[in-house]
Amino acid sequence: MSVGPTLAVTGSTGRLGGRVARLLAAANMQQRLVVRNPARAPRLDAAQIAVAEYGDAGAGRRALDGMRTVFMVSGSETPDRVDKHRAFVDALDALARATRGDAVLAARIRHKFRMKNTTGYSLNALVDFSDPVD
Repeated sequence: MSVGPTLAVTGSTGRLGGRVARLLAAANMQQRLVVRNPARAPRLDAAQIAVAEYGDAGAGRRALDGMRTVFMVSGSETPDRVDKHRAFVDALDALARATRGDAVLAARIRHKFRMKNTTGYSLNALVDFSDPVD
């Protein structure tokens, strides 16, 4: 019996998230691709599609329900980008609290990294809910 994915990847329609999603699929890992437009989502083996935008915390919580690890790729440069990212991080925080009542999101962010792109640097994160927070 298959349990389903516990890893979510955002940005799979772009270069970085798409590369990560393809590498995970090549390694036969189940994943949930969180996309704005499901028609643009890559068709990968063992991948589920969930629709959410960074600015919609409710859709983010639904898309991340059941996930234990989230690979969050920074969205494109827009004037409201920071607010949209905050809404998505709020969804991650809600997931952390539901997963473990005393969870603090910052303690679960295992890796933050910046990637240089055409408009500068973007912040990306890998959030892991599977390890206990001390």
